[in-house]
Amino acid sequence: FTDSAVVVLSAVPGEYEGCLDQFRQYAMAAMTAGIKSFVVAVNKMDHQRVLYSKERFDQIEKFVRNFFESRIRRRSGRSIAVVPVSAKTGCNVCSFKNHNSPMSWW
Repeated sequence: FTDSAVVVLSAVPGEYEGCLDQFRQYAMAAMTAGIKSFVVAVNKMDHQRVLYSKERFDQIEKFVRNFFESRIRRRSGRSIAVVPVSAKTGCNVCSFKNHNSPMSWW
C-alpha cells in the first residue's frame, strides 16, 4: 500500500485540456484509496507551443491546487507538489534548481 501518487499532465495547449477529465478521475480515485501525498508533474514544458512559459505553468498549477483544495480539508495531512518538468530534456527530472535551466524561475 502506498500513500503517494505521481500524476503527469501535459503543458501543451489542447493536450492539457483534453486530459482534465482523466486527471479528475485518477485524482479522485487516489484520494478515495487514501493517498496522502500528490506530485503533479507538468510535463512537456519544452514543447514549441509552451517554451518553458512560467505563465502556462502558473495557469495549470492554479487549476490543480484549486481542484485539490476544493476536495480535501486543509488539516487532512495531505500534501500537493506541482512541478514543471521536461522529460525530453531531463529538466527538473534529472536535476533541480539549476540556475542555467530554462525553468530557473521555479
